[in-house]
Amino acid sequence: MRKTLIGHKETVRRRMLAVLLLSLMICAPALCAGASEKSEAGKQSASEQSAALKLNETSLKMTRKRTFQLTLVGAEGKVRWKSSDPSVASVGKKGRIKAKKAGSCVITAKYEGRSYRCSVRVYQHSKDWRPQAILDMYKPRKDKGKVILAGSSYMERWEDAADALAPYEVLNMGIAGSKVDDWLGLYKKLIVPYKPKAIVLCSGDNNMHGSTGSESGNGTAGKVMRLLNLLQKELPDTEIYYVSVAPNPLRWKVWKEMQICNRRVENYCKTKKKLHFIDMTPQLLKDGKLQGKLYCKDRLHLNEKGYKIWGEVIGKRLRKTLPVY
Repeated sequence: MRKTLIGHKETVRRRMLAVLLLSLMICAPALCAGASEKSEAGKQSASEQSAALKLNETSLKMTRKRTFQLTLVGAEGKVRWKSSDPSVASVGKKGRIKAKKAGSCVITAKYEGRSYRCSVRVYQHSKDWRPQAILDMYKPRKDKGKVILAGSSYMERWEDAADALAPYEVLNMGIAGSKVDDWLGLYKKLIVPYKPKAIVLCSGDNNMHGSTGSESGNGTAGKVMRLLNLLQKELPDTEIYYVSVAPNPLRWKVWKEMQICNRRVENYCKTKKKLHFIDMTPQLLKDGKLQGKLYCKDRLHLNEKGYKIWGEVIGKRLRKTLPVY
């Protein structure tokens, strides 16, 4: 009886093993196929993700000393950056490009075994460009709401503007040698399409240069006020800051005309909402005299010390009146 019972159990165990083996034989191909499909799907997904990655710009035109933040859109890990010629334009660990001298180079971003390239052309000065080249460089991108810096070389040469005005995002459109007249012709194509959060404008100094053809303070002020009025009509929600024409050793003989311009524009700003006047005179003059230590050897532009004061004054005013959001 006991042997019969043991034999019966053995038979049942063998039948169960047989059923299990048969089930495995039937399901194995399907399981393998499923695994293969998942593997292929994974590969396809990785491939699609790689294909979706792209640089925010693949071609740039810059002037010497300008910076630009290059980004590999969609990358979640570490991106390695390299410049083909760091003497023309260098690139930092986080993709910030700094233009150094006239020439061309390529900035490469490497991510997960693939390379993404951006060609960079650096000009010595923005005045070397044709108007269309300027418009091409500043063609409106998808990102809106930045603080735009516009005006003459006082803006163009402001290298650490992004740091001085942090946490605001800054786009420096300063053009060396430009007059108010130039901005009256360019503002609609250069500034308006960006719909900026704020505009910091410094223009008028080259209109009153003190040489043949130099304009009066009243004449320059009239053009500045016209430009401010047009900007407000196009961008009614934008805060606009006008930085006073700065005194400098080279053009000291026309400082009285510059003061006339500054006073008229200041009074105009007081009558308008979202229009601010930033007076640099108290910071650059001491007891009515120029502080030579704040200027470059050309006796026209600010040096590093001068721009430190410049940045502190403008930054303080923006943080006091412009919300960060």
